[in-house]
Amino acid sequence: ASYESGKDDRKVTKFKDIIIPEKDRMPQQELDKYVNVVFCQFRFDNLNTLRYTNPVMKWYSHAILEANIVKTSTRYRNYFDMIIYFVSKYHDGRHRILYLFSTKDMVRNFYMYLKKHNVYGKKKLAMFIEGDKDKSNLRADVIISTDKSCGTGVDIEDVQVTMNTISTESEYFGVQSSGRNRKMDKTEQYYLTLWATNIEAHSRYKKSNSKLFAERAKEV
Repeated sequence: ASYESGKDDRKVTKFKDIIIPEKDRMPQQELDKYVNVVFCQFRFDNLNTLRYTNPVMKWYSHAILEANIVKTSTRYRNYFDMIIYFVSKYHDGRHRILYLFSTKDMVRNFYMYLKKHNVYGKKKLAMFIEGDKDKSNLRADVIISTDKSCGTGVDIEDVQVTMNTISTESEYFGVQSSGRNRKMDKTEQYYLTLWATNIEAHSRYKKSNSKLFAERAKEV
């Protein structure tokens, strides 16, 4: 499993070394690099009208960003259309697409948007969110989920394109979410991740994850 997070506190590392000494761990394996990582670059119009920070601590919150995107119809239409456009550039039309959002509300809004505009025609669309015990939705053609729902312990076959809309500097999240694409022979696979160039936290995310993906991806 993902034993090393990459940014452990020294106290955490000390206890890990006691519980499972390094000599007893599986040695580092050479990675099979088959996923192409794409940073999808965009800008928000009228950024000063968009809230995306915690009102008390002032740090970046992707959940707050999503909540504010859906408050304005023009903004969420543009945002959803942009995401669909990026995916269409890389999807081969035959295999599965996985969309990852931060909140359940965003999952539901995007699902309803795809249905309303018949974006994928006769393909089966499904949501998969925390609490869903029926994992048959993970066999849909287009799956809309959250990072927690489709994180550790969830395998989805034949995902050709994963669209991650969440910005976070967590290396653990980067490893987990880019690993949603299980290897398919003779098929180019893509992990798309959004980068709003006029939000500083997004640029920090892009910078911190570029090295991680460079080590793990077929191409960035």
